[in-house]
Amino acid sequence: GGAGSNDNDTDSAWVDVLTPWAGEGYGARFLPRIGEVVVIDFFDGNIDRPFVTGRIHEAQRSPTKFDVKGQLPATKKLSGIRSQEINGSGFNQLRFDDTTGQISTQLQSSHAATQLNLGNLSHPKEQETSQGRGEGFELRTDAWGAVRAGKGMLISTYAQEQAIADHLEAAQAQSLLSQGYESMKMLSEVAAKQQTDALNVINRLPKFIQSLELKTTGQALNSTVNLFKEGINNDPIHALKSCGGFIEDIGALGGNAKGVVDEFNAFFSDAKDALENLKAFIENVEEHGADIVKGKLASIKDRIHKNPFESIKEVGKVLANVETKDFDLMSVCGTFSKGSKLEVSPSKALSSLQGFMEGYTQGLESSSDTKQQEQGKIFRQALMLLASPNGIALTTPENIILQASQDIAESASGSINLSAQKNIIGHAQDKISLFAAQKGLRAYAAKGKLELQAQDDAIEAIARKVIKIISTEDKIELSSAKEIDIKAGGSQLIVNGNGVFIKTGGKFESKAGQHIFLGGENISIPKYDLPKIEKIDLV
Repeated sequence: GGAGSNDNDTDSAWVDVLTPWAGEGYGARFLPRIGEVVVIDFFDGNIDRPFVTGRIHEAQRSPTKFDVKGQLPATKKLSGIRSQEINGSGFNQLRFDDTTGQISTQLQSSHAATQLNLGNLSHPKEQETSQGRGEGFELRTDAWGAVRAGKGMLISTYAQEQAIADHLEAAQAQSLLSQGYESMKMLSEVAAKQQTDALNVINRLPKFIQSLELKTTGQALNSTVNLFKEGINNDPIHALKSCGGFIEDIGALGGNAKGVVDEFNAFFSDAKDALENLKAFIENVEEHGADIVKGKLASIKDRIHKNPFESIKEVGKVLANVETKDFDLMSVCGTFSKGSKLEVSPSKALSSLQGFMEGYTQGLESSSDTKQQEQGKIFRQALMLLASPNGIALTTPENIILQASQDIAESASGSINLSAQKNIIGHAQDKISLFAAQKGLRAYAAKGKLELQAQDDAIEAIARKVIKIISTEDKIELSSAKEIDIKAGGSQLIVNGNGVFIKTGGKFESKAGQHIFLGGENISIPKYDLPKIEKIDLV
């Protein structure tokens, strides 16, 4: 509109405002506000074509006050931008502080004092200098905060001078993880040789460690496919159990990975034998599994032709949630190897899947993506890594909760120490297994009883040398509802409801100051009502 268009005799036509950057829908925008003093110029000196060239401060409009503090010339070493909330007291600012010895940058919203502070931090300046607050960076707010990275995050206190390496460089952490893996693997192998339980997390750690050293999306894809391919060959059951995670890994990498599911389904839609093998695999698992497994797998079989990849993912979910006492997954592999009514072996059942992975890997190796110039390290999975050369501490006056859908692995070159002012309580749905390789296993109770119960089975105490049971101030009681049977060196003592029976091929010697033999007498045996546990399914 022209003059008077705002129902005000003193207004003018709309005036263009000069800006240092103006494009179609983009540029810099700092529109004058009511009350600001503007400088007007005219295109070609034409008074009908005015435009705003800039704005100025004057007596009633003091220059920019960063943090709403200070006056010129005391704060002349500060520069930047500060806005003002419309009809409010809040502000946003980008402040550059070039004070000698206190150079810093701040991006701030006054709402909840939300700030990103960089450099040699100091308090807001009212004079030429102000008290320092520290060095480095600070991201802070009085409200809520979130740090989110969809493809992975590294939080590290390892120095990287002048940003000379990749931003996800984690060589030191990778080295320590590798050392921990080797230590855990060694002890796990020793435990297995000593006929106790190995660590079931060992096979997963290399996959995690390998995730920290990749350079391109192609390498990440190749690594992901290879890991799954090896799993199919070495442990098909576990490969299926982890199939859902494999698919998520592929999808998260982007680029060529986005088409892998479509390629997979297209490949299998024309591969009748492959589909039949996979279907037979499911039927074998279904045949030897518990009712809960059968019910969940039945509907998957019918959909495998339409969406093979999703079907395999669902099979993996079912197997991952199976109660091992009701359905031993490894016995299914044994059934395959011996043959079943379908005569399908694990390798045959998954051979087409493995072949697809082989072909896809070769395609990745020859693709332009794998030949691209290295752009910096990436994580193969959306993992978070915390690394520090001098320690990591977690502390809270309330609770710390750790939860993993698979395993939690702890390893230390020194000791792992636990201390609690009240109780240390541990529960396991299946079993608790402890192994000490060199210097024994101890359990002390300074006060109170030491209780050991097997509520549904036996207790075995086996030693290569002496077994001692000592009461230093009271008695030792042995009680059995049925029988006590003591054997040593070819002799035997049996105590049961029928009497006491001693058998020996050698000498029976009894020394006493007096022998008294009385008539028979029955004694009562104390009864213990041990609780019985019901079937547990935490899935």
